[in-house]
Amino acid sequence: MAGNNDALSALPVIPRIVDASFAYPCHSHDVIAKRWPLGVFALALGTVLAIAPVMAHQPVDLDQGDSSPARGPLLVDGTVSFAVNADVARGDRRGFRFDLDNGDTMAIQLLIRDTPPGNRLAASQMPRVTVTDPRGRKTRMVINERTEFYEPYGGNTYFYLSRMEEEAVPGTYRVRISGRSERPVQTVVAVGYREVPGQVQNRSSNVTLSTLHAIPANRGGRAVDVYADETLVAEGLSRSELTTTKLKAGTYDIVVVPEGVTRFTKDPILRADDVSLGAGDNHTLALHLSPTGQVTSTVFDNETRTVGRDMGRMTFRHIAAAPRVDVRTRGSVLMQGVRGGQEADKGVRSGDYKVRIVKEGTRQKLVPTSTHSMENAPGRQDMGDNRIIYLWGSEDDESLSLAVQEIPLDLR
Repeated sequence: MAGNNDALSALPVIPRIVDASFAYPCHSHDVIAKRWPLGVFALALGTVLAIAPVMAHQPVDLDQGDSSPARGPLLVDGTVSFAVNADVARGDRRGFRFDLDNGDTMAIQLLIRDTPPGNRLAASQMPRVTVTDPRGRKTRMVINERTEFYEPYGGNTYFYLSRMEEEAVPGTYRVRISGRSERPVQTVVAVGYREVPGQVQNRSSNVTLSTLHAIPANRGGRAVDVYADETLVAEGLSRSELTTTKLKAGTYDIVVVPEGVTRFTKDPILRADDVSLGAGDNHTLALHLSPTGQVTSTVFDNETRTVGRDMGRMTFRHIAAAPRVDVRTRGSVLMQGVRGGQEADKGVRSGDYKVRIVKEGTRQKLVPTSTHSMENAPGRQDMGDNRIIYLWGSEDDESLSLAVQEIPLDLR
């Protein structure tokens, strides 16, 4: 993330152009993006270089861990000049955020370095940059120019591809960069206009870990303590209960013991070594039975990205000693052939859903029908929920049951 390289680290301070006679092409959602005519820009650039020193943009480097705005760095003051660098090819995603206040101007430019393959690509193969304002309004930066810019500090040449400038909406802006070419393109997203030192907050070094106790009573399903290395992440967790905590990202040895028993016991209920928990991620550790009835555990990745307007996400996780199942609702199969230890999910419209868990290919219910409400009215700021339904227990001893976990969705 934040660091130095030979990518763009200096841009001229372009005079603020406010003459209404300049072109202001409209983009999606009626957002106004400013475009400088080539002749005017060249004149302004030449004037600036002749009368003023080139000021350094503060470089911020994105890596694979910055795969979304939520996981990327936060530029604390988006009026400060930053050069955000990312090398992206098809399938690559990068993201970052920046904050603005009332009275600020939102200024952002998209550039690429004048090197292959970027300088040979058509606009349709250039990286796609989408800016989401604090109100949730998305604007895709339209590639409408290819203006050369020479950066003297590193001796590199770049091309401006697109620029936006407008009155800021106070709050946090989210920027998503998506690659569309076969080979990586050296991409720069320049933010801000004030040449002063700025603060960068890197992505959270924490991970969200939920623990679900889904071991039946006759299989040792008493209250448990759960440790991640020496950290007690769940204390006195009873059967069917779920608890959530924050941990530092890293690799942990997970130990599950009866409540009050030391983690150094030679006879733990469960032990899982070298469990990797990534920065900014959201996981659920499920303590449950395998399809053959053995006590085991599974670490699930929890999806936190919104599905769309007026939609939520329904996730089903099979953590029971039971055969493959289908998930049915509204007269049809929503998820088919889910086996023990696996999960499936679907984006669904807002509304009430009567969910039936049945043996695969039949209408034979394994547990009573349950009703689940998916709420995400247009304009809601929380963007819906991920409603996670767990089938746990054992078919043999008729202990099958459901547990439910809800996770708010956002733009991650």
